[in-house]
Amino acid sequence: MSEAVLQFEGVSKRYRTGDFWRPLKAQALRNVNFTLHRGEVFGLVGLNGAGKSTLMKTAVGLLQPDEGGVRLFGRDPREREARRGLGYLPELPYFPGYLSAVEVLTFYGRLHRLDERGLRARVLQVLEQVGLAAAAFDPIRRYSKGMQQRVGLAQTLLHDPALLFLDEPMSGLDPLGMMEMRSIILAQRDAGKTLFFNSHVLLEMERICDRVGIMHRGKLLTVKPVAELMDGFKGLEEAFLAAIREEDARA
Repeated sequence: MSEAVLQFEGVSKRYRTGDFWRPLKAQALRNVNFTLHRGEVFGLVGLNGAGKSTLMKTAVGLLQPDEGGVRLFGRDPREREARRGLGYLPELPYFPGYLSAVEVLTFYGRLHRLDERGLRARVLQVLEQVGLAAAAFDPIRRYSKGMQQRVGLAQTLLHDPALLFLDEPMSGLDPLGMMEMRSIILAQRDAGKTLFFNSHVLLEMERICDRVGIMHRGKLLTVKPVAELMDGFKGLEEAFLAAIREEDARA
């Protein structure tokens, strides 16, 4: 088994809900145990509100678990050295509309302390990689939702991280954009990178992932290789629906 780059050990997370007079706590993660291995493409599927984004934000240190622990490259995700090797694309990336993609990526490149002498070349290289070279100097306010998603992906790839977290990377993309996103993900895998992403586009997960995890109501129901998960089913969608129906029947 290859090296573990991410480990969840008994992780639970609750959110405060309700109002001041009637405070409640909603369970977002329930005793999650999971290991991601170097060079793996892992996909997480679940209904809206299942806890997928919470799991990812906990993995990168944006949220802290109430119980259990997370190790990122063997460290606490809040440590700078742990975060140095990761790239994170949020579900809804936002950038100031008056800036161009080149200006946005130059800003992020300086945050990453990339060599100023090669920064412009690297920015243009990544924008070419995500299909934005022709619009590199246009204001982002002119971009479609799918183009803004590509800016977010370019920002994620800019510093050449070893581990990529992609939260709904197919969001807003047309069929051609999905095909290009798939090619980028597979190219990163072939370069030896590790990828963790979630998506509602289950057919793409069938094509891309080594393993898939099914999440429902904060629980990670199962994690299996794609072929094993689909055994006896017509596809990943059918396997996913069967798993959550079985869980609901037990509840």
